[in-house]
This record gives sequence, C-alpha cells and structure tokens, in this order.
Amino acid sequence: MPERKPRPPRSRHKERVLQVAALLNGPEQFTEQKIAEMVGITRSSVQAIKRNKIKPAMAEIDAKLADYRSKLAARVPIERRVERLGDLIEQTEQPMVALKALVRADYIDGLYCEPLRDQIGDGPPRMPLFSLPPGSRVKITLDSAQEPINVLPNAEDQE
Repeated sequence: MPERKPRPPRSRHKERVLQVAALLNGPEQFTEQKIAEMVGITRSSVQAIKRNKIKPAMAEIDAKLADYRSKLAARVPIERRVERLGDLIEQTEQPMVALKALVRADYIDGLYCEPLRDQIGDGPPRMPLFSLPPGSRVKITLDSAQEPINVLPNAEDQE
C-alpha cells in the first residue's frame, strides 16, 4: 500500500467555515448571532458562509443522492427489496437479524419505535435529568443487609 502524503494544515478561514457549518447543521439549532459569537466572527460572515459555502455543497449532495437513488432503483427494484426484507423477517436462524428487519419494516410503514428513532435521530434531543453547579461533589452511601464482599486480593493485608 503506498504511503499517504500528509495533508497540508487547514487555513484559519477553512476551520471557521467548518465550525460554522457544523453549528448550522447541528441538532442544537443555534441562531446566526449565537454562532457568530461562538466562532468569533460577525453575523454577516455567518450568513455569507451559509449562502456561499453550505447551500452550494448541499445542492451538490442532493444531486449525487438523486443519482445514487436512481442507480440503486435500477439495480435493485423495490419489489426485490421488499421480498428480501420479508425473507429476513421470516428466517429463524438469526433472531436478531429478523427483529431488526421487522423494526425497519415497521419504520418504513410509519410505525416508529424508540430504538430505531434514537438510532436515526428523529427523537427529541437527550437532556440530563438535572445539572449540578460547577464544583459540586456527590457522595453516595449504600446500606445493605448483606455482608460486604471483598473484591481486592489480600484485602485483609492492606488494612
């Protein structure tokens, strides 16, 4: 295998474009003003990056995706895909494969289930149940009616 040439370092502008693109397309849905503050540029720069860099890239991706879908449909027609998915659901040698195929079929049919929704990102963003202020310390005490079990080797010698 031939050696790969090291990539040249990215310019500061390219880094900012990547940061802005990641923040604009992320699940948090930041405003343009908030993104500008986070990256350290003006709001008009964020708008220019969105207009000049991201939208043309998305148009190119959409064109490639349409081409991919048409070639896939030509090679593997819908009827064949449905038949294969049905075969996977009905097989008994691999129950996990059958379950995942069934979940996928349900998802295609419009029945959403939690595991698949989390896997594909349709569900609400996960949030912590509570937040502790910085510098907080947590102490957990467990009481048990059973005798403690020593899991360390030679625990009696270490006391």
